[in-house]
Amino acid sequence: MKPDTFRTLLRSFEKLERALDTAEDAAIAKDSEDVRRRLRSYRESLQKQKTLAESLEAYLSCGNMSEVSRHISLIRQHSSMIRDDARDIVSLTSSNPPKLERVSSELH
Repeated sequence: MKPDTFRTLLRSFEKLERALDTAEDAAIAKDSEDVRRRLRSYRESLQKQKTLAESLEAYLSCGNMSEVSRHISLIRQHSSMIRDDARDIVSLTSSNPPKLERVSSELH
């Protein structure tokens, strides 16, 4: 993994965090506790991704490619879970499309 690729990964976490902020604003506006609960779990998953990325960086430094591969897979799985469930939230709360469309596009 090149340093630019790793920086891109970290930037994607920042985008995801902004998307979660936007989705949370929309959920608060709709007074949806279920959506807010789901968003809290995404934030936990995002934190786990950041921790995995720190470990990934260490494994990259020492050349442990099997752990690099495993960590990349785990990070992707967390991202897929968030993206797929976010799509569901967008469809459930589609009465507020402008903000939620932005969230959906951030997560693709």
